Amino acid sequence: AGLMPGLVWDWFTQIQPDTRREEALTMLGNCSRLYRKEGLDFLLYGRMLKPLHLDVPQRLLELGKQPSLRVPAVTHSVWQAPDGRVAALFFNPERQAHTIRLPDGRSITVPPLDATLIALPEGKNERDR
Repeated sequence: AGLMPGLVWDWFTQIQPDTRREEALTMLGNCSRLYRKEGLDFLLYGRMLKPLHLDVPQRLLELGKQPSLRVPAVTHSVWQAPDGRVAALFFNPERQAHTIRLPDGRSITVPPLDATLIALPEGKNERDR
């Protein structure tokens, strides 16, 4: 969609010098780190697959003068690298960590203002359904 995963519009509309600027810079740095390092094969050279079916906490998205919306507190996407490996990317724009239970039974904790890439076992997750 032309945006890095996790970079959502509310971050940019709410950045002001004295409020969330440092948080936004931290988030952008962490997302960039993921692109440069562990996510490179997936996010730059790979292809996006269907997302997982997850129970994710909700947050309130403030849209200025528009009504607030409930949206996932942690966003995710699933990617396949050219060599066939599959991974899920989780991004948490919140100030607190969130724990997410994966369809294969594992639980992961996504740190605040950070992104996490988790390898998925081939053929054993809900993206194949």
